[in-house]
Amino acid sequence: MGAFGGGGNLTLTVPTTLSSLIGYRPWFSVEHSGVGYAGNRVASLVLREVRWYTASGLLARDTTNRTVHAQE
Repeated sequence: MGAFGGGGNLTLTVPTTLSSLIGYRPWFSVEHSGVGYAGNRVASLVLREVRWYTASGLLARDTTNRTVHAQE
């Protein structure tokens, strides 16, 4: 029996009709993320930083903590 996660990568693919990420907002990731298994063993899941890049490099950073999951 192999180790959990196989090669260390956990991948999730979500279909979308978006042709670019120009309209991306961090709340989208928060609303579409979560703990899929054993949520009772996860104290919290927080989106801590979002970075926007252009072809010339880093454009902007948003370091607002956004809670996806927290045990009550």
